[in-house]
Amino acid sequence: MTVATTAGGYGTAEQTMVNISVCSGTTLTSCVGGAITNKAQVGNFQYYAGPVSVAAADHCILVSGSRNHNGVIAGNQWGPVHCG
Repeated sequence: MTVATTAGGYGTAEQTMVNISVCSGTTLTSCVGGAITNKAQVGNFQYYAGPVSVAAADHCILVSGSRNHNGVIAGNQWGPVHCG
């Protein structure tokens, strides 16, 4: 999930995105070159985008999210995580 904060327009419908990608294998380098499965939710949400989920047994995943508040985009990407 990507959650809005009070400083980031909590309660105001603004562009919010959450994304989860399944890498090709169980090593950190298995995420290089793209994902084999990707699931996202993007839209104008007041409080949060998501949750989204994927089946990822025996794979690493990448997780990212962002929010556009008053023309300023804040976001982050984590991963690869949960390898194995």
